[in-house]
Amino acid sequence: MRASKLALASIALAVAPYTSALAADGFEIMNVGSGDSLANCGLIQLDGKIVAAGRVNTTRGQDVAMARVSSSGSPDTSFGGDGIVTVPVNNSSEQAKDCVQQPDGKIVVAGTSDGKLMLMRMNSNGSLDGSFGKMGKAIVPIGRSFASAESVAMLPDGRIAVSGYSQSTSPQSMEVALFTSSGKPDKSFAGDGIAMLTNGSGPATGKSIAVDASNRLVVAGHLDPAVGQIRNAVVRYLLNGSLDSSFGSGGKVVSNYSGALSSVSNAVAIQPDGKIVITGSAELPNGPNSRAVIAFARLLANGSPDPSFGTGGEQVISEFFPGDLYGGTAFDLALGADGRIVAVTSYDPTEGDFRMGIVALLPNGAVDTTMGGTGIAGIQPPSGYSYLAGNAIALQSDGRILTFGRVESGFDVSMMIGRFLPDGSPDSSSKQTGFKY
Repeated sequence: MRASKLALASIALAVAPYTSALAADGFEIMNVGSGDSLANCGLIQLDGKIVAAGRVNTTRGQDVAMARVSSSGSPDTSFGGDGIVTVPVNNSSEQAKDCVQQPDGKIVVAGTSDGKLMLMRMNSNGSLDGSFGKMGKAIVPIGRSFASAESVAMLPDGRIAVSGYSQSTSPQSMEVALFTSSGKPDKSFAGDGIAMLTNGSGPATGKSIAVDASNRLVVAGHLDPAVGQIRNAVVRYLLNGSLDSSFGSGGKVVSNYSGALSSVSNAVAIQPDGKIVITGSAELPNGPNSRAVIAFARLLANGSPDPSFGTGGEQVISEFFPGDLYGGTAFDLALGADGRIVAVTSYDPTEGDFRMGIVALLPNGAVDTTMGGTGIAGIQPPSGYSYLAGNAIALQSDGRILTFGRVESGFDVSMMIGRFLPDGSPDSSSKQTGFKY
């Protein structure tokens, strides 16, 4: 493990020299070492500090990269010495896909390492927790083919649940695994700690996992009955690794959004009342072609559509305004204390105009037009950058929105954290916009 130098760009109308403040557009750009880097996930710690995790390209391949800043945006020097930590997990190719904080402040990171499912646990200072797995890491091969953890969640007793996929079967399987608090596969779950699921001859993936109030594992992704027939899936497991027969049909809800050619879920969250919210995309016909649009659904606790949400339990947003013809995809969502649903998305309002989007829905599933005036805030890349993507989202207790992802300038890619007001406008505090430090 090594800590690399933190470089922050202050961005206004142009990329300014290195300064000690972030200006003008709400973004914090982090160059992790000399290689390309990006954030796949992020979280707000119990103490208000903000963590992003993903990967950085190195001369040997890819390493897990993590950054931590204070709630005001300044690099947290108590984490890795300068606010950034990189971890070479195994041989050549690793990255963090999701992260979660334990009640004791330690951070669990899930992802992939050289084609194997990977977990690691970090102490609050950014060092690996030697009491977890083997020297802070748990690497689990599944057969001889590629496997990845895409999402991670904590159980109240300290056990760790992950979802993802494995190519050790044909077709590719949805993978759900349970680990003890010390990083070992929990063999009380499915016999060896890992359950795999398919739904026919098509591939399957568990993109997101959550734990409900009854300690059942709720997984969203896709279960395809045949190649090319992509279908939304929400699956619920009991802690013995069996599917929960009280949910949907035999523990599964496999569906397609109304009028869609295909559907996929990328994120799941569970409301305090037990209802399940998912988001992702629906592929709609578009003349002789098709286009992906942002879509949400809400299920009752038994897996049936919630009739009080949107139309028949769905909100498929074919356009936010007239002429919005190219749509987008939602990658992650967060629930506000007021029941508001907020998602980070891709957004292409006109062909080739690539933006990050922030979408908001009211508790009843209606589009919340206080977000960007139309229900979506289309965030353009900062000046000097040609591309902006958000992969994860988190909500502060005051309703401000954090996004995590990447920016690109030419062939250079950098890790990004953005902060926005509840209406999607850049967060302005004091004299600066965005993080001030």
